[in-house]
Amino acid sequence: MKQQLIHISRIGLAGLVGLVGLVLAACSNREAPYITEPTLIDLAVKTDKVTASTAQISITPLDDRAYYYVECVPADSAYRPGKMDRDFMILVMDSVYIDYLEWRHDLLVEGENYIAPFTSHCLKYGAQDLHLTLLSPLTEYMVYAFCVNPVSNQPMGQLFYSYFTTDSLSDVSMSFQFYAENDILYVLPSNDDRYYVFDYMYEDTYKEFYHSSPVEALSSVVDFYREFHLEEYMLRKNAYQEYLNYRMDPDVSYILLAAAYDGAVSQQVTVARMYVDPDGKPHIVKIN
Repeated sequence: MKQQLIHISRIGLAGLVGLVGLVLAACSNREAPYITEPTLIDLAVKTDKVTASTAQISITPLDDRAYYYVECVPADSAYRPGKMDRDFMILVMDSVYIDYLEWRHDLLVEGENYIAPFTSHCLKYGAQDLHLTLLSPLTEYMVYAFCVNPVSNQPMGQLFYSYFTTDSLSDVSMSFQFYAENDILYVLPSNDDRYYVFDYMYEDTYKEFYHSSPVEALSSVVDFYREFHLEEYMLRKNAYQEYLNYRMDPDVSYILLAAAYDGAVSQQVTVARMYVDPDGKPHIVKIN
């Protein structure tokens, strides 16, 4: 009886070892969510999407599990690819990582509960379209990318790059409709594919400081955003809405301004006057 039990236990152990082997084999065949070896990256500039101030780049790694860093810079001030590519990529990653540590430090001081890891905050993953805005007209740019090891945060492989030149400055024609419903102001552009700027201000301010010039007023708004490096918040696309209940004063009137933007504020600005009646209901009268 004792020998039989030993025999059965040996069979059970062999079966268990076989089962573990099958599990390990299945796990080894399953692809990891990221790669730690370099892969090729294709940078394709969509020429039909290049304007005086915008561009669109399609980024396609050969292995879509790749993490990579991508940036677009003016070509005349950019690194020229050559023998120093490896040193250039290391310097870029060092700079990016230092910026990330400063950003993370500030959030920790503020007591933030969640802080994004370096990979998701600073790197791209898989195939993506890069939408560039606020470029300068008639300027050559270089867009470059390289793979990054998500474990060590170090660059891998070669430097990939492409060049493109923005169009000349031109005046883009767009019209806008404004309407208010309850406490919400709606801005509806005539072209959903174009960027535009929108703002509103006291009518007295519009007359006194901008001499009732809509282009001057909106150009001042653009200068403000650029001065404080807030360009990403300046441009709108598609319909836009803004809550008014905490801003509206029933004793004054406001001027609404919207115009296309492609390197500069369009000369064709839609202007309207808005006021609030004693019941707090906003009314809009289009001027031009």
